Amino acid sequence: MFTKIQMLFVLLSFSLCSWAQASDADKKEPSIFELNCNQSNACEMAKVDEIANIISERVKLYWSAVQSQRDLRAKVHLELSSTGEIVLLEIDLSSGDDAFDESLKTAIYQSFPIEEVKFIKPEVFDEQLKENRIMFMGGF
Repeated sequence: MFTKIQMLFVLLSFSLCSWAQASDADKKEPSIFELNCNQSNACEMAKVDEIANIISERVKLYWSAVQSQRDLRAKVHLELSSTGEIVLLEIDLSSGDDAFDESLKTAIYQSFPIEEVKFIKPEVFDEQLKENRIMFMGGF
């Protein structure tokens, strides 16, 4: 079974979320993390999906996998704290190229902490974000 964080490109559904109270002077749309989800599990899952997107975008920003490495893949084991910091990061399945694997780990470390994790309910965090195995491909 895949956790939500492994689904790095998921469309977010805001339809079941209730918007947080905003003053009349503030007309900007709130971020997903400012939403008051009450008991809406779909709303919490939308937040988890957005965290997955944040992780993906940050790793892309910091990772220097070159085009010649596009066929390489590595699977990482990633454990997070409830504050969005890395507790454990290790290569579960090596690409066979030590430089590729190390550049991936470096990019992941540079991508954290993910502050938005603190907006996730503890039970959802434990189930969906605390421990993950993610496959990364070069040249993405």
